[in-house]
Amino acid sequence: MVGVENSWRFYEMALEYERKEPLGIIYHYGTISLMPYLQDESFDAIVSNYVLMDCRDYKGSVKEFARVLKHGGIAVVVISHPCFNTTPVFGGHRWIKTPLDTQRREERTGWVVDNYFLRCCFEESWGNFKTPFISFHRTLTDYYQTFRENGFSVTNLEEPSVSELGMQKLPAHLVKYMLRIPWSIAFQLRKEN
Repeated sequence: MVGVENSWRFYEMALEYERKEPLGIIYHYGTISLMPYLQDESFDAIVSNYVLMDCRDYKGSVKEFARVLKHGGIAVVVISHPCFNTTPVFGGHRWIKTPLDTQRREERTGWVVDNYFLRCCFEESWGNFKTPFISFHRTLTDYYQTFRENGFSVTNLEEPSVSELGMQKLPAHLVKYMLRIPWSIAFQLRKEN
């Protein structure tokens, strides 16, 4: 399966860090859609940072979050913003560039979004990873309904942007680029039952 090599690499890196500088962290290699090694209602908080959009069984994952989280517990879930990160397979998202072959950010005139309601799987490559990652496009409604069906209420919603410090420290052209659209969305959830 595409992406398994990447996840195994992360796991091995974590174990190596723990061997070099022990912090008492217990690592498990598995899937977040089925975590039998974790007890029911054993966590006060959960952070899922850019994970759910890459999970085939995101509904099972949210169900597991609800199972292991204590009543009243908080989950923070950050994903790539589905309104702006649609599937690239059928012309989903891309920059409009003038001229068409430019690589310069300042010559990007707009961001095209298409096929928002097309729920599908696609591969993405980034960074120095040799194998691509599997990603899944879903709508905001898909995520919201899944949270509600599993006993979560959305207590806050953020579309993170560049902070004041970032605006001061980052190059102006990068700040301008990052302020054009929300690249991610963060949900704060509370387990109600």
